[in-house]
Amino acid sequence: MPSLVVDANVAVKWLNPHEVLADKASALYADYAQGQFSLIVPAFWDYEIVNGVNKAVARGDLTEQGGHDAIALLLAVRTHKVPLPSAQQSYELARRSMRWRLGPRVVRRMVAHVRLR
Repeated sequence: MPSLVVDANVAVKWLNPHEVLADKASALYADYAQGQFSLIVPAFWDYEIVNGVNKAVARGDLTEQGGHDAIALLLAVRTHKVPLPSAQQSYELARRSMRWRLGPRVVRRMVAHVRLR
């Protein structure tokens, strides 16, 4: 089965229709739910989810209870968590990304690719 690396901000959009591009994120989730691909996430996914939901509650997009419910639902999604690389590997990836002028999302994908080998 193919895999897709998903950033936490996309996952938060699954449960917050007020987010920009929430409809596209929901379509992505529907494809995942139909078994079209598995999800790969970074080791710090849980913390990013909590941070994104907290921001949605602070903006008034979700209620306090809605925030708790969203966190529970998002953390229940089946994902494959990729462990963090060592500090040295992170440094090397950061140096390469600066040479290639890549953004942080691309670096995260590179980290996921390195860890999956």
